[in-house]
Amino acid sequence: MRARMMIGVVAGVLMMLGGCAESKTHEYAFDVSPTVGMLAVDIENFRGIVQVRADHRVQRATVTASGSASDESSKKAKAALDETWVDATLEEDGARGVLKVRTGTRAENPEAQWMNVTVLVPRCGGVRIDNREGYVEVVGTSGGTMITNRLGAVEFRTDKPMIDPVTITTTDGDVYYQVPAGSTGAFDLQSLDGAVTYRDRVQGSDRAYVAPGSYQARLNGGENAIQMRTNRGNVNVWVDKDPVALTRLFKRDLPDPQDMWFLQGSRRHTRNLPDDHVEVTRQQQTSNPYHDRY
Repeated sequence: MRARMMIGVVAGVLMMLGGCAESKTHEYAFDVSPTVGMLAVDIENFRGIVQVRADHRVQRATVTASGSASDESSKKAKAALDETWVDATLEEDGARGVLKVRTGTRAENPEAQWMNVTVLVPRCGGVRIDNREGYVEVVGTSGGTMITNRLGAVEFRTDKPMIDPVTITTTDGDVYYQVPAGSTGAFDLQSLDGAVTYRDRVQGSDRAYVAPGSYQARLNGGENAIQMRTNRGNVNVWVDKDPVALTRLFKRDLPDPQDMWFLQGSRRHTRNLPDDHVEVTRQQQTSNPYHDRY
């Protein structure tokens, strides 16, 4: 519903500015074999909103990708929309399965194209999301989690104890992480230009280090690393009895163009990413003059 509202708002603004907008929806449905006990979700979205929800009441895994494009004329907007693509597959290997969603565009100038992705699964034991210019919302999942966003907020809420490593990074926007009692973790929370809030409302946490924009704590003696980073925004962690209930309507701030600078360059410290983050290691490899030779 919120994704459709966002598309409608964008289209309305473009029309008022004299442009035209086109939209198209792709839908996929997959039967999950009863033998698949561990189901993970892996999403790479070129631009837009990503929402993932695990709900035991559903029987199938579904993917809805709503694409939109704008231009000065309806014909050009439709042509731009035709340059976008979506691919969704469910790969099963015995007791494990991975729902993969990939979106992209062949357009030379993709600034006026979006793809909003909504995934609904009966269960989820792991999440990886790579997205830009839109908020990311994950509800009801568990397992190892890696969310990378650029110019958008990230909200993670679950009623299942989180005992695996979690990494959430964004360049612009707030981070919300809400988990129940029974969760564990060695928390390392940082914001370059914002506040960090950590509230344990159900059980004790050992606070290790506190500084402006930085907080370290250990929950239930956990060794699983919980790393969260944002450039411009706040990091908020709640350990609560009902962590799924608390949500918020507005999740995205207007982007600051400066946040797009040095995303993978020598000044990557301005994003304050962990040393083992995928973007950091990728940059180290590509900057090695011997990398392409061997």
